[in-house]
Amino acid sequence: MLPPGDAFSVIGSIEADTTRLLWTDDSVGYFAALSDGDPCLIILDEVEAASACSTELPVGLAFKDGPEMRLADGPSNSEQNWTEVADHLWISN
Repeated sequence: MLPPGDAFSVIGSIEADTTRLLWTDDSVGYFAALSDGDPCLIILDEVEAASACSTELPVGLAFKDGPEMRLADGPSNSEQNWTEVADHLWISN
């Protein structure tokens, strides 16, 4: 579940009962969820939250000055190198 608080109201279309914590890195949490049945990637820290949704995987998102993260079944076929940091969560190298 996502933590409660006003800072996370920007992701109001997320179906709260579908959220799943994928990984934490320092004070940043990475979640998968659904919004109207579509997969979403949510990245948040103690102050800010960001989300991206798509009708299908992969779903990519960069948070603040961090690397691009991707919710996907496997690595991208793009020119970027990807490392799986958790089930279905990839980070660009």
